[in-house]
Amino acid sequence: MGGVGRKGGGAGGRFTIAGLLILICGVRLFGGVAMLLKGAAVTNEVLAGDLSVRALGLLMMSIAGVGLRAGVGLFTKPERWWRVGVWATIALWVDGLLNGLVLFGAPRVGGQVLNTIVAMVLISSLVLVGRRTRGEGLPESV
Repeated sequence: MGGVGRKGGGAGGRFTIAGLLILICGVRLFGGVAMLLKGAAVTNEVLAGDLSVRALGLLMMSIAGVGLRAGVGLFTKPERWWRVGVWATIALWVDGLLNGLVLFGAPRVGGQVLNTIVAMVLISSLVLVGRRTRGEGLPESV
């Protein structure tokens, strides 16, 4: 009973996940732009030099751009883009750790907890999208 009527019925969930991926990657993209434009002046708590901040901004912009493209791709070709979304989410999570370490001397606990929760929700949701596009559906209820 759990898999009945699910094929094609998951478009709303897919669109929600795509929108969430676009939103999160869009915010990270703007953060990368701010880092690129302001350098070490992005906040007065930054310990790193100008070049390091700008390089990390470019890295974040690149990863977020890939994530944005994956989010848009989920609307039309989820079977091609869900894996890209997973990898972009993992890369953004690692980038958050790297930014915390380089910019502030250590990752900030509150920020990393939030990043981890968001990444786990996105990754598990993207994997479900991938399973549905391959026709596997969800496991039957016992």
